[in-house]
Amino acid sequence: QEEIADQVDTIGVALGTAIFSTPGHLKVNGSLTASNALSVAGLLSGAGSVVPAVAVSGTLAPGNSIGTLSTGALTLGGASTFDIELGRDGLTPVSDRTAVTGGVTIDSGANLSLTLFGGLSNPFASDIFYLIENDGVDAVSGEFTKLNGLTTTLTEGSQFSWNSQDWLITYQADVGGSSFTGGNDVAIMVVPEPGALVLAAVGIAAAAMARRRVRG
Repeated sequence: QEEIADQVDTIGVALGTAIFSTPGHLKVNGSLTASNALSVAGLLSGAGSVVPAVAVSGTLAPGNSIGTLSTGALTLGGASTFDIELGRDGLTPVSDRTAVTGGVTIDSGANLSLTLFGGLSNPFASDIFYLIENDGVDAVSGEFTKLNGLTTTLTEGSQFSWNSQDWLITYQADVGGSSFTGGNDVAIMVVPEPGALVLAAVGIAAAAMARRRVRG
């Protein structure tokens, strides 16, 4: 077993067949490769690439502020925390993200921790934030059961409250299609206001009527 001390920033580290355990803070802004799984009992962060499978019993905080950390197959254990910051780039909602090559498993008890980055105070209605980009066609196994340390219903399609706003969570988003449905990625979305939904429905109906008039 090989251990890493606090606040280590890896760049191009190859570990061969080592079983790699991180009791402290491992920040990966380059690439870290190993033949066996990376076991994270402390904190894993950064915007680089961790090639082996990653099993987290501590905290996974992708990015440096907001950014993406790439990993092999990912398991978020029952005592783990997935620490995510939400922000905005102009009009585009952005967030920390983990891009996974392999399966994604979320054990019961896993905690989703959300914070707002920089000057973002209230995301817009219908904003979508993609948290886990899951490659291939395999579905996410399991679901988060805690939000910021509190037991919360976070099953597929469920609604929850945070930051004085209502949100939806899905494990079937599609990052590539910029969609909240149709894939196998993990995302959250600010629930549109009822008035906005009504206006959208009216707009769709009006557009349909206009098309019928044109055809006529």
